Amino acid sequence: MMTISLLDRESPTGLKVRRILTRRKSSLKYYHANREAKRKYQKENQPRNTKYVWEWSLKNEYGISVEIFDQMLLSQSGRCVTCSVALQKLHVDHDHQTGVVRGLLCGPCNMALGLVKEKQEVLRAMIDYLESH
Repeated sequence: MMTISLLDRESPTGLKVRRILTRRKSSLKYYHANREAKRKYQKENQPRNTKYVWEWSLKNEYGISVEIFDQMLLSQSGRCVTCSVALQKLHVDHDHQTGVVRGLLCGPCNMALGLVKEKQEVLRAMIDYLESH
């Protein structure tokens, strides 16, 4: 049996956790013997897997279903809440403190909020700066 230890990381509860993966030699042997078949399967099923991963992240990262996402998209007319740009891909915006989903944003607006760490005083200072110049 072979043990692979990943780096220590902090868990959501703040405790240090060490993830340990254990693979039997037979599993590694199977993996190496079927590597090409696995790659072929992944390539053929990539669109289906991408949809599954997206649905999984909606549910597990944001606590919403695809139906709720679609309702939000419809209520926003397929546009970003802040800049009103119509895009096919909108990001789920959520409060990092509480986890509450606030709306759907375009990539640049989502990134801007993240860069200022959602601090309203920083955003106000940026608005004041723009207005004064």
